[in-house]
Amino acid sequence: MMPKATNLVWAVALLFFMLGCDGPKESRILAIVNGKPLTDAFVRDVVNVNAKISEFSGKKVAEKDFRNWANKESERIFPGLVSAQILEDGLAAAGIVAGTNETRRLLVKYNMMLRRRARTPEELFGQFGDLADAFKLQFGRSCLFEAFNVRFAEQEVTDAEIDDLLDDKNILKKVAADLDKKGKEHADKAWERLKAGEDWDKVAKECSEDKLVDPHNESFSKEWATVDKEGFGYPELAIALRTLHKGDYSKPIDVDEGLIIVKVLAEGKDKKYALARMLFRMAEPVTIPSREEAREEIRAKKAFAKQDAFVKDLKEKAVVTYPCGTNFNFKVFGE
Repeated sequence: MMPKATNLVWAVALLFFMLGCDGPKESRILAIVNGKPLTDAFVRDVVNVNAKISEFSGKKVAEKDFRNWANKESERIFPGLVSAQILEDGLAAAGIVAGTNETRRLLVKYNMMLRRRARTPEELFGQFGDLADAFKLQFGRSCLFEAFNVRFAEQEVTDAEIDDLLDDKNILKKVAADLDKKGKEHADKAWERLKAGEDWDKVAKECSEDKLVDPHNESFSKEWATVDKEGFGYPELAIALRTLHKGDYSKPIDVDEGLIIVKVLAEGKDKKYALARMLFRMAEPVTIPSREEAREEIRAKKAFAKQDAFVKDLKEKAVVTYPCGTNFNFKVFGE
């Protein structure tokens, strides 16, 4: 199984998926990467290939927006294209090549992405028409980057490392349980004080933990948000709002940020509610993985660290020059 963290380079490959249109015939060198020129013609090819990809996926860009959009996208992806060339050179020097397994996996991925049913890469290339050679280059790089993932995916994981991770997870789970217990106790005490008739502002100032999350959030006890009857998508808040009116406040409600007590500041005729809140921190749920799940988690972290170090070393050693400078005009379409 391919660890999720090793999708770092697949993300780099996805930088090639940009939209575009026909551009000028003459070309200029935008960068020289380890002696290899990166031209605006190449950038246009990358962008044009993605126009076809977008068309296959049913998201064609309007003709009237093409030129302006494509030039902006060309500028945005350019650093990624430089990085991709550096990585490709480094993989070649390290003897990392794509095999039949990588080719097969990438054919499946592209078929799913493009809504195609090509039986071979060549059949898929042909569906790009005049852009077949440009897409073939992209496909080949994607396979190479997949091989890079595979090379670093198989990291050794010891039983001791698994034991350490599980010990850490169990400690974290206990810490989370203690934080949840305290959060609930604090929320219940604030709730009891409000029910006893204490002033909202006084209780909020003394009890709300919003300021501990972010100092700017302290003002949420005065004004937090305006919500509709759906309550920001929180079911418990939506249920509470059915019986709350101006001046009322809720019992503690469990939301993504923790426990909250809300006060209705205003109630609109269109069922919009202006709310203030108090927050009481709760921990993120902690799940204890099986030993095999822990092994995969450690392996993924190791793989990512190895890949990251490999790429950083390549970038430090790479020789990159920019004949047009580093602040040139990226109007590579329609000049």
